[in-house]
Amino acid sequence: MIRVHDGLFDFRYLNELSYQLSISPWYPGNVANRITYPYGERGTHRLMGCTIFRKEGLNHILTKGDPHLVRNLQNCFENFLEKFEQKRELIEIHLNLQFRGMNGTIHKDGSDNETAYIMMLTDDEVEKDSGGGFYHEPTGEYIDFKQGRLIEMTASDRHKGSAFNVDNAVRYSIKWVGRNL
Repeated sequence: MIRVHDGLFDFRYLNELSYQLSISPWYPGNVANRITYPYGERGTHRLMGCTIFRKEGLNHILTKGDPHLVRNLQNCFENFLEKFEQKRELIEIHLNLQFRGMNGTIHKDGSDNETAYIMMLTDDEVEKDSGGGFYHEPTGEYIDFKQGRLIEMTASDRHKGSAFNVDNAVRYSIKWVGRNL
């Protein structure tokens, strides 16, 4: 299952959110398809990224970074779920940053009982055909980059995000994972 949602967010909000991401600290800690134990430091690729919200049980929630950003993105999740008339329990918010050459590899974001929502953002002006798109393996569909575009899919669907193909343009991704209720 994959759905593409456009026009959900105000242009000003997307610019403010991109700016907030641009002044956030970034670390090369996003490792896809982790294969080592116990720290998961090796896998198929490493990008700049971090998990800023993770629910690890009924009463154990980890947050990291700017508490205003965490709350802003929780509110964002609640807002689009209300528009979609869906009920999900938020279990993760993850941020990614990619520059040219930092293409992801095929990976999953969760299980069959979870839904992933991935928002595409940039704080640069990029021309059409500059890359930055999203590949969804189960359908073979390539989805072009669009500022504020939200991709909804089953979290176990294999996919990858591509960097822009122009120098110095940054592509941000915000991923929410919700457990289906």
